[in-house]
Amino acid sequence: NRSDVPLRLLQSIIPPQLVTWHHNDKIIYYKDATASKEVSSAAPEDENGRRAHIVTDTDASDKTHSRLLITDATTADSGNYTCQASHTEPDSVYVFVSSGKEKKYRY
Repeated sequence: NRSDVPLRLLQSIIPPQLVTWHHNDKIIYYKDATASKEVSSAAPEDENGRRAHIVTDTDASDKTHSRLLITDATTADSGNYTCQASHTEPDSVYVFVSSGKEKKYRY
């Protein structure tokens, strides 16, 4: 059974210079707009190399969005996820992934 965990952050209409995502206080992604640099580390990953997918983009109304999708979540993906953009307060959520026949997540 496959369980995907989607997380989404809506940011201000002022495009942030820096966006970071953390999993249990470890940086798993950052995007530096001033340096045109985007780095995604080995975000929650298991022995099969499955990774989290993170996209930061700007919509037609110039609002910046950052989305994190954990595909085929495992119990190792449980924990605190925090997203922060420059000049904003961080936003956090705790994700719990249970194991068993039917994987489920809760936040």
